[in-house]
Amino acid sequence: MAAPPDAHADLDGDAVARPAPAAPALSGELPAGFPRDVPLPRPASLVDFDATSVTLEVPTPLAATRAEYERRLRAAGFAAAAGGAWTHGARRVVVAYATHGAASRVRIEIPGGG
Repeated sequence: MAAPPDAHADLDGDAVARPAPAAPALSGELPAGFPRDVPLPRPASLVDFDATSVTLEVPTPLAATRAEYERRLRAAGFAAAAGGAWTHGARRVVVAYATHGAASRVRIEIPGGG
């Protein structure tokens, strides 16, 4: 009896489709009291925070980061105001953007705290 045609097949060199690993939604822990109703850019890594703000690094260029984050703010009911501020009811946030290498940084300030 003859061996099956694939009996000596070597699959080591075959490309196998693998899904890309999922990017974490948020890397790092937000400070206690950070308001949960304020959307965050995603994916992002927390790089700095203080009593009234967080700074996140986003792995996309500045223009794409700004467009996507502002879309998220609008979808959450926030409206653009002067000076980088966004408002939703009594909630007010001030957003600033900066280029950081090939990535972007987004600073979200909550005037008066959470």
